[in-house]
Amino acid sequence: MPARSARKMPPVCILFGRKAREDLFDEYLAREHIDRIKSLLNLSDSPAVTEYEAAQADLADILDEVSTPSMWGGARLVILRGAEAILDPAVSQREGLEAIVERMRGLARSASPSGCLVLVARALKAERGRPKTSFKPAAALVAEVEAAGGLLNCVPPFESALKRALVRKASASGRKLPDAAAQVLVEIVGRDQLALMEELEKLIAATAEGEIIRPQQIEELAARRPQASVFSMADTIIKGDTKTALRQLDELRSTPATRALGMLIGGLASSFRRYRDAAHLVAGGEAPMRAAASAGVPRFVQKDFVRLLDRWKPRELSALLERLLQCDVEVKTGSASEETALVTFVSDACARRFQHGEIAGRWIYEV
Repeated sequence: MPARSARKMPPVCILFGRKAREDLFDEYLAREHIDRIKSLLNLSDSPAVTEYEAAQADLADILDEVSTPSMWGGARLVILRGAEAILDPAVSQREGLEAIVERMRGLARSASPSGCLVLVARALKAERGRPKTSFKPAAALVAEVEAAGGLLNCVPPFESALKRALVRKASASGRKLPDAAAQVLVEIVGRDQLALMEELEKLIAATAEGEIIRPQQIEELAARRPQASVFSMADTIIKGDTKTALRQLDELRSTPATRALGMLIGGLASSFRRYRDAAHLVAGGEAPMRAAASAGVPRFVQKDFVRLLDRWKPRELSALLERLLQCDVEVKTGSASEETALVTFVSDACARRFQHGEIAGRWIYEV
């Protein structure tokens, strides 16, 4: 969002994510946008900032609040979360929302607003980097907000863009983060941008200005970090620890950046393929550490990887990948919910049951 003076701040902003199989919404980007809006309005620590959930709020009262000068002086900031229910409502609800959205359009056109309304919509259809809706009043509102510069994209970046953002943040703090170190940070922490930036801030605090943040320093995070990653869950499955693997799955599913089915399936498949490829190399006479390196295992986890490698035979790891594919197919064909398919897969994989339904429901009694 371009820098603006407070009086030039768009009176209505829309922070939007993209609706897919899972909501694609980056909490870190949303926090950055909201913090910048607060700063531009001089409201960083002001009681004139309020938040509501669209499903639980009286929308007419909220618009009255935005339009009423703050008793503390200056502008008001009202943040309305769950705004996809307003911008892309069910057809049966649209008639009742038309007047509300028209009032928002009026606020968006206001030349001297007394406040700023921020609509946080986690899940909207998107096309060419902007939200799309078939609700005509909302589409007109989106156009008004975009013209004023208040349309703010919170769709998570691709991994390459994520690593560039880490390098830029380190550079802005007077540190150097090489590409290899950024890759290690993503490998350890995962692609949750909020968690990545928090860990990078710790590294910045632990290094001097002008210093290079090296992969070895980042690797130390692996032992200290309590949060699960898809890679650590894959290792837990290889160990056969059902209880821990299910707890890690719950952690990952509870975090917006890591809960998407595609992200979980892709990360697990990548890890299992490394185990399978390394196991084949070892079976062919390759030394375990060299096999791990050849399979693309990051250096900082190669020792732990090798310790687990001899627990599975190559054919078992191939069967594990087939079972993971079956989990994906179950969800995409609608034969099982994501939660049921993933929990059943994790339980089956830890117990080396490669055919779904072989012992149906037994995982309930094993945990």
